[in-house]
Amino acid sequence: MVCGILISSINIFEKSQQLDKEAEQSEEKYMKSMDPIDRINMNRIKAELITHHKHVDTFWRQRANLKWSLEGDENTRCFHSIAKGN
Repeated sequence: MVCGILISSINIFEKSQQLDKEAEQSEEKYMKSMDPIDRINMNRIKAELITHHKHVDTFWRQRANLKWSLEGDENTRCFHSIAKGN
């Protein structure tokens, strides 16, 4: 499972870099040409980038929840220790 998370995170970050670069290039192309087709392409890439960022956010949220579920945290142990009266 850990290897799967690592592989997924590497792919996520590579995709982020690729989409950032594509968005920048498409915006530059549109600003030079002001062609409506270039504008449509730029908007499509930016929409894909926004969707990807939402996926990255979900990935990190799920990873944090998994870690917390498996390991707990210091505060949880402290709370249960106080609740039990130890």
